Amino acid sequence: MKKFKEINKFRSISILILVLTLFLSNVVFGAPATISYKIVSTSDKGGIVFQSEEVAADTDETYFDVLQRICSDNGIPLDASGSGAGTYVRGINGEYEMRYLPNEDYYSGWMFRVNNVLHGYSAGDPANSKVSEGDKITWYYACPSHTYFPILDDNDIDFDSSGNMIINVEAEIFEDVWNWQIITVPLDEGRAVLEDDSGNKIYATINDGEAVFNETNLKKFKGKNVKAYVEGKWYGETENPDHCPKIVKSEIVRVQL
Repeated sequence: MKKFKEINKFRSISILILVLTLFLSNVVFGAPATISYKIVSTSDKGGIVFQSEEVAADTDETYFDVLQRICSDNGIPLDASGSGAGTYVRGINGEYEMRYLPNEDYYSGWMFRVNNVLHGYSAGDPANSKVSEGDKITWYYACPSHTYFPILDDNDIDFDSSGNMIINVEAEIFEDVWNWQIITVPLDEGRAVLEDDSGNKIYATINDGEAVFNETNLKKFKGKNVKAYVEGKWYGETENPDHCPKIVKSEIVRVQL
């Protein structure tokens, strides 16, 4: 009987150690996560430099850790300084901060958003910048007072009584760069896109915050689960700030037709 109790005690201790090991491994080493990642530069430095809806990551990694790995694996030059909460990205793929100086109205540099939210801390900050399952991370080169960042989700897509699809498109832009003040406005240019998994696309021009897809055109994708998004757009060579992103490509929303 004593030997039996000792065996049970040993088993209980073994199980406890196993549970603690599994728990601590997730805390210390993180857990696998799948995220989407996008890098948008100026049009003369690659445009959309990288884009994937399925990037393998780990919840112990920071947003910057993943950026480093993506750049290394894909031969994308990355120039950053500091470490941890002091990490600062100066350049990606040959495009560097302050391209448009000395005109202070065109202050420019690299920014990152996670799930459409612009953060004020470093992408390498271990306290605030750890990856989570399903994160949508966008690095984009911006002239903050001239670059629109569309915010698109399921609630922005609807159908009218005639079967036309209406996408409401709002975008964030800096009203005051130096005081970090952002406003949301109806987007009044660019195009919304519907794309099936074979790469077939239809477009609708955005006017006063709306893009309308005619019911007749939608028949092309009837019964399909398609991607909806706002197409990226850059300033032209003769515009100021030349080549800078004007509209950052939005996140993708899935729509069943």
